Amino acid sequence: MSSIQDVRTQTRVFISYSRKDLAVAQDLRDRLIDRDFDAYLDIHDIVKGEPWQARLRALIEQADTVLFLISPDAVLSEICEWEINEAELHEKR
Repeated sequence: MSSIQDVRTQTRVFISYSRKDLAVAQDLRDRLIDRDFDAYLDIHDIVKGEPWQARLRALIEQADTVLFLISPDAVLSEICEWEINEAELHEKR
């Protein structure tokens, strides 16, 4: 008799944030990981010297959900705006 193994997939979450909110974003990432989410944060998931915009696009495409950490600085950030536009383009929740 063969056994059937449950295949567990973690929800992948990309966190978009302003650099000024790094401490909050880092704490959020850690809490998500503690709860078995696969959380992406640029400072952990982009290698120095890597084409960052292409890597961000790939992380957004791979994510199940994009979480926008709203703050006054994030709302004014051109990079956050680009990330949100990418999330919309790829129909992410």
